[in-house]
Amino acid sequence: MKFYILGIIISGIILSFSIYLSLEYSPEYKEYSTSIIILCAGFLLSLIAILIADKLSTTNMISEAAESAKIDFQSMLPKVSSLRRFENADDALTQIEQQLSRAKIAWNTRISPNLSPEKSNKLVKFEESILKATKIGLIYYDVVSENHMLYAKRLKENTEDNKGRYIPSILPECPPTINFIAIKFNDDEYDLYFGWPVSNISGQERPVFLTRDRRIVEYFIEFHGILQHNGSKI
Repeated sequence: MKFYILGIIISGIILSFSIYLSLEYSPEYKEYSTSIIILCAGFLLSLIAILIADKLSTTNMISEAAESAKIDFQSMLPKVSSLRRFENADDALTQIEQQLSRAKIAWNTRISPNLSPEKSNKLVKFEESILKATKIGLIYYDVVSENHMLYAKRLKENTEDNKGRYIPSILPECPPTINFIAIKFNDDEYDLYFGWPVSNISGQERPVFLTRDRRIVEYFIEFHGILQHNGSKI
């Protein structure tokens, strides 16, 4: 904008000077050809000055827009790079256990074709963390495959008198999927752990990822609702 204003000022000076020269060279209005040439030259120079100023102004605006876009992109990088990878799924479970004590709501899936929770010390410890968290108010929604039905029934019975609740849904089949747990904390912040992919060939696999991107978290919570709707209550 400042270049555009400067161009108008310069063009005005050139045009005024050309009018002065045209009157100076033809005081009695006899040298019309000379005055017309001077006026035209002045007008042309004024037009060139405006065009140059407009180009400079446009270039400056593009430069400012590019810099603004660069700043916006840089501000997005921390959000994109906030995805954490756990090479060992047990490390993710350990962190989740610690977080459940300050959680308000959790949406979890436990879907696997072969894994039995009774045979895993790590999952038994995880079950204990759920029991402790529901005692202080955690609402825990769990979608499990049929081979985890006894586990879900036991947890439901053991949490019936707690301040919080354990609410399981049983899927009739074990589809290939990605297991996850979304956690809403008391300060209304969210964590999403996803991974533990299930296939009908190899069972559960690693790794596990953690993100706090609200859009991704909400997507998985919505998907959890679909799984619940297709499951049966205990």
